[in-house]
Amino acid sequence: MNKKLQLVLAAMILTAGVSVAGPNFDYSQSSPAPLYQQNYYPTQTVSGNQTLKGSVVTVPAGQSVSAVVTTPLSSANLTLGQNVSVALGSDFYYNGNLIAPAGSSVTGTVLEVSKAKHGSMNGKLLLRFTQIVTPYGIQIPISAVIKTNDNTGILVGGTKMDVAKDYGKDVAVGAGAGALAGV
Repeated sequence: MNKKLQLVLAAMILTAGVSVAGPNFDYSQSSPAPLYQQNYYPTQTVSGNQTLKGSVVTVPAGQSVSAVVTTPLSSANLTLGQNVSVALGSDFYYNGNLIAPAGSSVTGTVLEVSKAKHGSMNGKLLLRFTQIVTPYGIQIPISAVIKTNDNTGILVGGTKMDVAKDYGKDVAVGAGAGALAGV
């Protein structure tokens, strides 16, 4: 008898809950789905009879642009042929023309990698960047490497002692990013 009473009470509670909550919910498909902003950057639209205006800009070799490393780039965790990506730290202008806005993704490939060995063998890393993708989805072909002191684009790691000495410099490079140089 006690179990029957519990079942009846549970059924009454569920029925009361549904009848109280029912007016708060609309189960029909007549209400529109919520709209969410798909892209952070506004899309550029052109009305039917406007002429598209644009130009081709060729940026000569040797131009630099700052980039922010978004994932670790290390010979310890990269492999030959692996795709890599950095982000533009600021708008990229050439001769007053905006080439790509800040936040654009710069993608490339690992061309050379050798892990650091015990002793005096330092790690080496060569990346070739081949494309900038803007937040609007525009793909811009490039040919660029990371700018190094010897202009080879090859990053050479130091021993653990050298890394410890240059810690402050490495943090500045990681936060402010390296420079990409067109080749």
